[in-house]
Amino acid sequence: MRRAPALLAVGLLLAVAKSAVGEPMRPLPGTVPRALRHLVASEPAPADLPLENVTIVLGLRDR
Repeated sequence: MRRAPALLAVGLLLAVAKSAVGEPMRPLPGTVPRALRHLVASEPAPADLPLENVTIVLGLRDR
């Protein structure tokens, strides 16, 4: 009997999650740094290029 409310809650969450579709990705104006804007595209880096001290920062955007 205790599983019924939990299963109902999970079912409702799944139903809501399927209908909550994210916005299409599009560039926001003014979000490209000036230095990055002036970079020139070149050839791809070699596959064996060692990358040291690479930091990746993931953040949430406030919409």
